[in-house]
Formats: sequence, C-alpha cells, structure tokens
Amino acid sequence: MNQSGSSTIPLKLFISYSKCDDDLREELEVHLSSLEREGAIEPWQNRNIEAGEEWSVEIRKQIEAANIILLLITPHFIASRNCYDEEMHRAMGRHTNGAVRVIPIILKPCDWEHSPFQKLLVLPKDGKPITLWENQDAAFLDVVKGIRRAIESVQGQYRSAPFIQKIDGNHAGNTEDFDELIQQIREHCRQKILGQHSRMRLLSGNEIGVGQLYVDVWLLNRSLRTFQVSPNKLLETFDLRNDRLGLGDRIDRNPGFEVANENPKLVILGKPGSGKTTFLKHLAVDWCNRKFQPNQIAVLIELRSLKDEKWDLLNAIDKELGLEDWIQFEGIKVRISNLIQQNYELINQTKNEDNEDDEASISQRKSQIKNNKSQIEELNRQLEALPLQRLLKQGKLLALMDGLDEVPINALRSKVQLQVRQISENYPNNRFILTCRTQIMGSIPVGFTSVEVADFSPKQVENFVQNWFKASGVSEQKAKEKWTNICRAVANKPDLKELTVTPVLLSLMCLVLQDEGEIPLNRIWLYRKSIKLLLSKWNADKQIDDWEMGTDAYRQLDIEDKEALLLEISAP
Repeated sequence: MNQSGSSTIPLKLFISYSKCDDDLREELEVHLSSLEREGAIEPWQNRNIEAGEEWSVEIRKQIEAANIILLLITPHFIASRNCYDEEMHRAMGRHTNGAVRVIPIILKPCDWEHSPFQKLLVLPKDGKPITLWENQDAAFLDVVKGIRRAIESVQGQYRSAPFIQKIDGNHAGNTEDFDELIQQIREHCRQKILGQHSRMRLLSGNEIGVGQLYVDVWLLNRSLRTFQVSPNKLLETFDLRNDRLGLGDRIDRNPGFEVANENPKLVILGKPGSGKTTFLKHLAVDWCNRKFQPNQIAVLIELRSLKDEKWDLLNAIDKELGLEDWIQFEGIKVRISNLIQQNYELINQTKNEDNEDDEASISQRKSQIKNNKSQIEELNRQLEALPLQRLLKQGKLLALMDGLDEVPINALRSKVQLQVRQISENYPNNRFILTCRTQIMGSIPVGFTSVEVADFSPKQVENFVQNWFKASGVSEQKAKEKWTNICRAVANKPDLKELTVTPVLLSLMCLVLQDEGEIPLNRIWLYRKSIKLLLSKWNADKQIDDWEMGTDAYRQLDIEDKEALLLEISAP
C-alpha cells in the first residue's frame, strides 16, 4: 500500500466491542493508525455517533456499509445483548452472504469456541488472548498484520474482479438477465468510484475521505440569457476579479444537493477553487451510499486528462461502465449510417431517371433499397440488444463530468461540448452533470439548467475550518480554537475576510495557521507564506533543487496576479 492511496480502495472498518473494554479498543486503534494514515481503512465505532443521532439506526447503517468488521471478543462482549445478539449476528449474516469480511480478535480469555464465529480465522495467532501475551504490543502487531492481509485480499478481489459479463445477444431481451447485469454494472461502478474518488488530499499533505471535509455547497440559479451576449457586451458584464458573468442574473440561492436532485441536466459553473470538483465527488460518493439517485448508475469522468483528439464521450462512458461494448456499438451505428446514406442516393437516382431508363436497372435499385432496409432493421435489433444501448435507452446513466475548462485543447473542448449536447438529446432520460469554470462555457446546451457555486456563508466558513483541522488530526476543542484564531484575524480585515468565502483560499489560511501558528494580518504576506509553504512541500515531495530561484519574479507580481497564482497551484 502506498501513502497516496491512489491505487487502493479505502475500506470501511466497523469495530464491534463492549464499552467495558474501551481501553483495549483504544490501544487497538493506536496500532491501526498506520493503516488509516495510508488510506487503507476508514475505521468506525460507536463513539463516532454524534449528538442527536439515533444510535441503533446508525450502528445498523454502518454495519451494512462496512467492508471489514472487527469483533473484539471478551467475556463482556459475549455477555452484551447489543454486541453479541445484535451486532455480531448481523455481521455474520452479511459474512455468510459474502458481503463483508468478519475478523474476531480475542482480547481476553472467554468461552468463544462454540460461538457462530468459531469457524472463522481469529486473531492474534492461534487465538491466544492479547492479555495473555508477555508483550501486548507484539500481540497487537500480529493483529494489525492479519488485518493488513485481509485488506489486501479484499482490495485484490476488487482489482481482479472480471469486467462485466456481457449477456449473450440471444438472451438480451430477457428482463431478468438484464436486471442482473444492471446490478453487476452498478457494483462495478460503485467500487471504481470508491477506489478513485472517495478520498482527497489536504494542502497539509494529509489524505482524508471526501465526506470528512465537505461542507454543503450552495448554488446560485442563473438565467440562460446570461450567455447570449455579444463579445463587447461580454466584456461589459464580466467581473474579472471574481471570474463571474452576469451578476444581475443571480436570482436565488439553494442547497447544492437539492439542485442536483431536482435537475436531471445540470451545468455547475464557478471560479477556480470554488469547490466544484469536491461537490461532484461528494455526489458520486453519496450515490455509492444510496443517498443520491440510487436507481441510476453513476460514472465520473475527469475531463482534465483529455489529450487524444479521437476521444469520444460514449466510448469513455462505456469504459467506465466496464462493458467494453464500444467497438461493436460504434461499428453497428456506422453500418446503419452507411446503409441509410446508400438508400438515400439510390432513391434520388430512381427519381431522376428518364422514363426510358432500363426497367431492369430500376428494379435492381429498388431491390437493393429493400435489401438495405432489411439490413438496417436487423442491425437496429442488434444495437437494441447491446447492454450500453439498453442502459441508455432506459435512462439508467448518471454521467458526472468534471472540469470542461481544464481540457487543454480548444478544439477538443468544443468537441466535448458538442458530444454532451448530442448524447443528452439522443438519450434524454439520463442524468448529466457538468462542471466548468465560469467564463469558459460559451453557451449552455438546450435543456440544461445552469447554476453557479456560491461563496461560503459565515456558517459554512466556520464548519469548513473546524472540519479541516479535525481532518488533520486535532481534537474538536482544538479545531474550535483554530476557528477562533481565524475569526479574530479577519474580524477587522475586509481584504482577509474576503478570502474565507472561497474553499481553496480558506484552506490556504488553515495551512498557514497550522504551520505558522498565526494568520498574517497583511494579505500580501499571507499569499507569500502560502506560496512558500506549498512550494516547500512540493520540493520535499519531488526533491527539486533551487526551487526558490523564482521568488524574485514572484515579488514583481501584483496582488491580483498572486491570488490567481495561488488559485491555480492549490486547486485540485
């Protein structure tokens, strides 16, 4: 496993234990911290339940979501109705169905050999209780090694799981078979999203789950006429400082999740670092957890990586779905198009022929037209039988497309926009969400709702700061103190307070506070410290020599250029 976690899926780890054994549970979590830091696991136990939540409901939900469940076995665990009769039996039910890996850990001597989990491989080695080991650290190390092996085994199953088994064309019309295929595709996409998009790296270098830092994004409704302007009018209405268009068209402020739920075709606009990518990834993870459009099948396509001018959106969707139908799908469509064109030409030739033309030639053309029509009908039947076509026709797709503005080639960016419009028109029952930097989007596709990410509200700023520091490993009390520090620093500094409404700049303030212990009261000094911190961290990672050579050039930049530089190098 690597530090970045880019090639591993963070597994949800549920810890079932008796509160009487809290001290041993804490010791185990200390030893598990290396796995958590690597991004291999996301541990959960009942102390994570927040005030006001119904604990029994939350525990059941976490057991259902877990990939691995640890049972901390002691006499108190076996005697506990909640632990033994509820949590353990629910866990074993999921284990029997192959949905979760259950690992019993014997903490203290007790009569566990006749329990439902007695056939499972227990930890530590030979089932010797941890409290009976001469060196308990060695016992916990043995447990962690066993858990690591289980994690690698589960992740290996995800990586080596075969791509979706395609339905035989002769049975594609079978609804039961297709429903089973849909479930396979949905699980394939779920694991892919969890593996690639459920975690993010803070500017501090710590890696966390998307849900640990996310603060709900508010979206501003925009009128479509915002973009129907001449170049001269565009310059008049464009707000250069805030990277915004048509300020007068902002008509309402609504929670982002509600907007995404209510609008099947959505363009999310925003300035750099405003939270567009984080918001889109959070929607994807919410889909994985059946909180957002659970009846759809989500794919997340990062457009910033596009370089091939032959790139095709439907091909990219097909690959994300794991179908590998694209060659056959496209081949059938090309053949249908060629036959239609051929018939068009044959019909025109027949209409333009003189009455004296050879009747045999006319008859031959009519026969060819009829034969072509038969081939078209057969090809259409083959096309409709392909899983990709069926899925699109039934409106099962939830396409999340991030970063149109980051497509490096203008012609390719225009091609992406054209294909989004065409696919949304050809398959109107699917859902499409596209993010883009504000001024890049020349026009909004017909049928799409355009919205813009709003600046953070004061409450969102507070939540973000506290979440940022808690995700970096400090206590809740310390996180509140950090928020107080930032609040005091910006209280009478409008230019600093202005920075807090943008997630990426606010994150930079948190980084400076964490590293320096205070917030510079001068905006230029804040930028300078932020740039230096980011570059020094990159230098440590990349081992780049003489990275400070550019500081003289940096000093020549005005404050707007410095802010733009920060946005570019710190935004994901």
